Amino acid sequence: MLTVSGYFSYQRSGELINALIAMGLHGEIKVDKNTPFFMTRLRQRALIQAYASDSSLATFLGRPPRLSYRFCILESPPDLDDSVFL
Repeated sequence: MLTVSGYFSYQRSGELINALIAMGLHGEIKVDKNTPFFMTRLRQRALIQAYASDSSLATFLGRPPRLSYRFCILESPPDLDDSVFL
């Protein structure tokens, strides 16, 4: 039986996923020369964290995940050199 707090968490997770899809973060994150470096990494990290939490919550509650790996591009942020921070 699904608890009230479990349903509430699942519902909020769905709202987060819908917001990420509406912003277009599930597709390719387009970067041009005017996009700050940190903004690109924040977008990638937000998608990866939302995907991980959605998968974990769906597994825990026994429900299907709302964000499928088939419909999003998951790019892990690359390792950074020290020269990036200087």
